[in-house]
Amino acid sequence: MILRVSNQNRWVYTGYPPNGMQLSRSLLLVNLVHLCLFRTMSVTAAASSTGMIALKSALRREVTNKLKALDRSAIADQSAQILTALQALPEFQASKTICCYISFGKEVETLPILTTCFNLEKEIIIPKVTGPKSNDMVMLSCSSAEELRGYTENKWGIPEPEHSAPDLTHTKDIDLIFVPGIAFDKSCNRVGRGRGYYDCFLSKVLPKEKKPITVGLCFDEQVGEVVVPTEEHDIPLDYIITPTRTLKST
Repeated sequence: MILRVSNQNRWVYTGYPPNGMQLSRSLLLVNLVHLCLFRTMSVTAAASSTGMIALKSALRREVTNKLKALDRSAIADQSAQILTALQALPEFQASKTICCYISFGKEVETLPILTTCFNLEKEIIIPKVTGPKSNDMVMLSCSSAEELRGYTENKWGIPEPEHSAPDLTHTKDIDLIFVPGIAFDKSCNRVGRGRGYYDCFLSKVLPKEKKPITVGLCFDEQVGEVVVPTEEHDIPLDYIITPTRTLKST
């Protein structure tokens, strides 16, 4: 390039035309236009990214406020309805290896789901977050409901396996993955907590020849009428199950 932007945000001439030729006015103009376009595109991309973050944050707050109205009794009753709907799903019935998170707070209760899976002799994999980066999540084996009840809570109050459990992140084919989320839409898009753990994990396992089924579990209050804002790295789920309906990605 002939021009660059200095630290003082000014255009500076840095190049020399070959063979001592004079730099033509048209060439100078072309370089100036290219750099102006590059700078505009960078600002636009940054603004777009900032706007998307703001939209998702607002949606998280809106849904979180709705969930405050649900007490523990309502959560337990509706979670039982979701479990019944899940058991009717052919992909769940056929699955042998399942990845399932341990719920907390106002999430659909997954401990009854895990207990059902053990009773059906399905192999269970539990995710464990090991750091702040989006790829800091491993998949650890859980062999029984008794082992599950022996987990200690992490700093968020979520029971999780010891890191000494067998790590199946890169070695095990998974048939079905339960993916947590805060907000969803009817097209099975989701907004998570914003750390990107599952987006990173799904980007690794979904391109495999044996593609796992992805399922979101949520209350009706979490499924909006409008389309959830998504970015290129966001991956829609195959199913969303609520107490009243099962939605399938089109």
